[in-house]
Amino acid sequence: LGLAAIYADDLDRSFAVLEESLHNARQADDRWLEGFASLFLATAALARGDAIATARWSAACEDALRPVGDPEGLAWARILRAASSWLDGDPDDAACLLRDATGRFQTLDHVWGLSLCLFLAGVLAGETGRHERGMVLLGASEALHGSVGAAVLPFVRTWISVAVGQARAVLDPATFERAWQRGRAMPP
Repeated sequence: LGLAAIYADDLDRSFAVLEESLHNARQADDRWLEGFASLFLATAALARGDAIATARWSAACEDALRPVGDPEGLAWARILRAASSWLDGDPDDAACLLRDATGRFQTLDHVWGLSLCLFLAGVLAGETGRHERGMVLLGASEALHGSVGAAVLPFVRTWISVAVGQARAVLDPATFERAWQRGRAMPP
């Protein structure tokens, strides 16, 4: 329910539901549920643009899931920490964490996770002045994401729009389109 509220862009509701879920998980001593409640709280914090809370909840997720051994949850925690570092203005740390998340998702053959890694890599490339490279990565991200039919979180949709707008302002239309199509045509 908390994740559904994030998709509905009802962050107040998501925090209320997820904090209740976290409380219940701790009462039941359910580390897996505790980890995923923390993971979704990190996602809700990221949606609010709160880098500090995102990092804190991501670390709590890792602490809960490491003993359980949930590789997917740990990969999601890593990409959230990468996004937190990006929001916090530390692109080097974001890139390091992103490489780790990408490797984890590759090992799992997790297309949706890889698409989000490519998305964040594209945003980082654009913010460091490599707009053409950013559009290749965003095009590849969109193609992968579309291949699994996953919904895009509202705040991610906004970030994609901003990144594309920034690239369109810098790149000529032919270069932009060529980069976007090159990314969409890349094999997984």
